[in-house]
Amino acid sequence: MAKHVTAEHPDLNVLINNAGIMEPDQAAGVIDDKLLVSTVTTNLLGPVRTTSALVDQLKSRRRVILYSTSVLGFVPLAVTAVYSATKAALHSYVLSQRFLLRNSGGRRFMWGTGSLHFMWRFWCATRNSYLVSRTNPQTPHRQL
Repeated sequence: MAKHVTAEHPDLNVLINNAGIMEPDQAAGVIDDKLLVSTVTTNLLGPVRTTSALVDQLKSRRRVILYSTSVLGFVPLAVTAVYSATKAALHSYVLSQRFLLRNSGGRRFMWGTGSLHFMWRFWCATRNSYLVSRTNPQTPHRQL
């Protein structure tokens, strides 16, 4: 995947990791193995593997790496313990990555569920663009 992406898009400088499966589970009982594997694979291993495959490409230019996470990584919801645990683990991974890449330029951001509007504002601000009105996408709201 990484070879194809970097060959097709040699100027790649933005990676948005947006993965999530949230299914109810039984942390006080037997957790379905299929649910466990699919949730961990999607929510944690997917972003880690994708970033790992593209990090060298992204380190070579001014880059932004975004991670979709959830407030449930900080305040878990008991009925979705596996989901909450994967988002907490992703948060830990991003903090470690941020530290290790601190002198290489670029930025790493996490945003929690419900914060997509913040990410859009950041994206527009870094492009000296217009913030689009949430109620009417055709009308620029204000310049950032």
